[in-house]
Amino acid sequence: MAYQPNYYFIDEYQIPSMPSILIYDTHLDIEVDYDGDWYINTISMRDSDEKIVQFKKGDWLFDLLTRNIYDDHRMMDIISEECKV
Repeated sequence: MAYQPNYYFIDEYQIPSMPSILIYDTHLDIEVDYDGDWYINTISMRDSDEKIVQFKKGDWLFDLLTRNIYDDHRMMDIISEECKV
């Protein structure tokens, strides 16, 4: 199966491993690696001042969110469908 880079929009997502954290209006920058598999490159969302902030690997929120998304089979299937060529 072939994938293409994409921006995937999350309207609302409750992080399974931390149910007290609910994210809204979040964009995932999806990239494709040399093996043809997709991965989340950056996460963008608005802060309380309505400024766009980005998170990347090593940021606690990025690491928490990507770990949960990669473990969430339903979410992985949805993103995979969006990125299919």
